[in-house]
Amino acid sequence: MDVRLAVFLSTLVGLSALEALLPFRPAERGRRWPVNLALGALNGLVVFLTLGLLMQWLGMPALGLRSLPAVIGWPVTFLALDLQLWLWHVANHRVAFLWRFHRLHHTDTVLDVTSASRFHPAEVVSGRVVSVLFGAALGADPLAQACFEALVTASSQLQHVNVLVPRRIERLWEMCGVSPLLHSLHHEAAASPCANYGTVLSLWDRVFGTFRTGDREAVRIGVDRWSV
Repeated sequence: MDVRLAVFLSTLVGLSALEALLPFRPAERGRRWPVNLALGALNGLVVFLTLGLLMQWLGMPALGLRSLPAVIGWPVTFLALDLQLWLWHVANHRVAFLWRFHRLHHTDTVLDVTSASRFHPAEVVSGRVVSVLFGAALGADPLAQACFEALVTASSQLQHVNVLVPRRIERLWEMCGVSPLLHSLHHEAAASPCANYGTVLSLWDRVFGTFRTGDREAVRIGVDRWSV
């Protein structure tokens, strides 16, 4: 089984159980879960077919990060890929054409682990193509890139989770990562401009001035506007 798929399924099952035991808000699954999970399955299939063709075409490491010792190459690869992911996320909010697809993710009015699957196939495919091409341009170690992608999958599910997390733990989490509180503020309906674009690290939001914290209880999830 593909590592990313294994991480996705195991995290989905584990966090779903945790949501049932320690919900932050009352569960609202209803029609949301079938839609979100169906989108996740469709996106997985489309990405599998698209990347199969793309990987056959690629074979051109440029910067040669894979030639560096793993103790240097892997951290540099993770930081570079996470920055690329942050920039892509910002673009999805600030470029009108990309927002047309990304806004589907923000129409979920309740966040839980399945919200991490609620993406338009066009966004998923374009994002994966950009990531693969960027990794190829870096000459990243394929194993390092695969591990980063698995980390992205788990991080995305964790930051959407509908679980009550003690604020003390969230503060520790936010020192380097993206907690459910931080990401709920990213999904805040009335937020303008948007904040907290990070997926794995909160570093880039801190560096570029888009980091924001607040009260998770007061956040209203959704979108009030349908354009950039």
